[in-house]
Amino acid sequence: MIDIIAGVNAALETVKKLKEVNEKIKNAEVKMIIADISMQLADAKISISELLDRNRTLEDEIKSLKEKECEKLIHKNGAYYNSDGDGPFCPGCYDEKGKKYRIAIINADLKFTGIHKCTVCGRTVVLKESME
Repeated sequence: MIDIIAGVNAALETVKKLKEVNEKIKNAEVKMIIADISMQLADAKISISELLDRNRTLEDEIKSLKEKECEKLIHKNGAYYNSDGDGPFCPGCYDEKGKKYRIAIINADLKFTGIHKCTVCGRTVVLKESME
């Protein structure tokens, strides 16, 4: 992106030189064309600057999301949980792929059994705390 800005700056310098040359010829039509080019290049420079700012913001968001995704999970009661207690997540998917996928109770009426199933890999997980 920096190369683009340098290119726009070089083009603006060329326009300045054209203005100097045109002063010698006194052609009104050439002056209008040079003025148009100058305005278009200035607009391009502003747009590039806005795109660079937006790119920085998106890179920061990506970094933040990656850090959040890489947060170490806590293993307890046969499953994984976030540090804030959110979960449970499938131990198989996390151990094998590093992915956080929820496990769900197979049957709400039999919640006391602690039997859950991964919504992705289908692994059956028995949560120890539910059985105590």
